[in-house]
Amino acid sequence: MIPFFRKLRKQLADDNKPLKYMRYAIGEIVLVVIGILIALSINNWNQERHLKIKERKLLVEIESNLAANAKTIKGTIERENKYRNEIGVLMDHFKMKKPFNDTIGRQIQISIFMEKIQFTNSAYESLKTTGLDIISNDSIRTQVTQLFSNRFPYVEMWIRDAGMSISNSLNPVFDNYFEAADDSSRIPSDYQGALDDKELVNILSRRKSFKRVFIEDLGDLLNRIEQTRSYINKELETFN
Repeated sequence: MIPFFRKLRKQLADDNKPLKYMRYAIGEIVLVVIGILIALSINNWNQERHLKIKERKLLVEIESNLAANAKTIKGTIERENKYRNEIGVLMDHFKMKKPFNDTIGRQIQISIFMEKIQFTNSAYESLKTTGLDIISNDSIRTQVTQLFSNRFPYVEMWIRDAGMSISNSLNPVFDNYFEAADDSSRIPSDYQGALDDKELVNILSRRKSFKRVFIEDLGDLLNRIEQTRSYINKELETFN
């Protein structure tokens, strides 16, 4: 095109037709400007398309992490409800001063078992590396950030520290009256002393109460996870 306009410009100059030449020159400039604008528009469209592809990929990964965490919570709640009931049975056994049996030895180990939970956050780490702003939906970005940067770490730390504190107070008391038989049971060394020790039942009561709070907190967290997953899945439908 450029050689053509140069040839045309030379012809018009030779023919001494400056007005026509200016029209053609202006036309050439307009065409060049239009070409630049089209190129920029295509480039911006490509960049936006790549960002959308990356955003969708990250949202899928985050939803997958949330699904894994929801599954972990459900399993933990089921286990802790069972353990809480076992501790209740153990407390009643000591209160009623019943004879020792193998079930009691197993329940003692369950009561000592320290609560813990660990959440999956690999997708959120990738999101932080890429930049949180890649999530275009403000509500989803806020909920995801609150869950992964606040709620998950807090619950992990709270459960670990509180569970360890109660376990550390319960362990020495049981050690006074029971010996470890294997990894999942204990046998008495001074069973009558355990029956007479009111502090033992009190500590078991605190353990049971902590598990109740633990289960309730996990239930609330599970609801928030499921709500965020629902929002993400609806957002993913808009990418199709």
